[in-house]
Amino acid sequence: AGAAATVVATPAAIAAGYHFPLPGDVATDAVALVETAYGSTAALTNGYNQYRQALGLAPGTLEYVSGASLPGSASSELTLDISVVAGAAPNSTIRLYSDLGGTPFNAYQQIFFDANRPGVLSSSFPIVGQQTVGSPFQWAFQQLMIDGVLANVTVHMAGGDEGASAAIANGSANVTRGHSSPYTILVGGTSI
Repeated sequence: AGAAATVVATPAAIAAGYHFPLPGDVATDAVALVETAYGSTAALTNGYNQYRQALGLAPGTLEYVSGASLPGSASSELTLDISVVAGAAPNSTIRLYSDLGGTPFNAYQQIFFDANRPGVLSSSFPIVGQQTVGSPFQWAFQQLMIDGVLANVTVHMAGGDEGASAAIANGSANVTRGHSSPYTILVGGTSI
């Protein structure tokens, strides 16, 4: 038996497999990412540009809009998020917004009311917890997502890591309310 071929599964390679319609020379809006902490911004920016260079891309721009001085280190979630954007939308500036030690609600507000707001928001971080239907908390979340629509920001929110049951052991497929809104695009993943 022959040796198995190595498959490089970069975001750009996966996008090309789906005939993603965006050529590399198309100008694109900035993309906002919601994160908790960045660690060393110099090290993160350096690592980001090394990754871009490995993909054959020119250096890119990471803008630390908020939270650049917060303690902590870059998570694997952060590095995954920026590498996907770098590969799928290589001409987009990535604008990083922190929850500033609070909740993602805070970061979403920063993005929607930023004078230089990006056209796209991608967040792996939902508003955690289940808001009770009809509660002031659910109303506030929905109003915040409406603010995003009115600000002309397309919101992509991760579907979560809890599987189809959303970690609710009732034998049914579930979506947590903190992950869903009629004003967002819910994004799921799979294994390759």
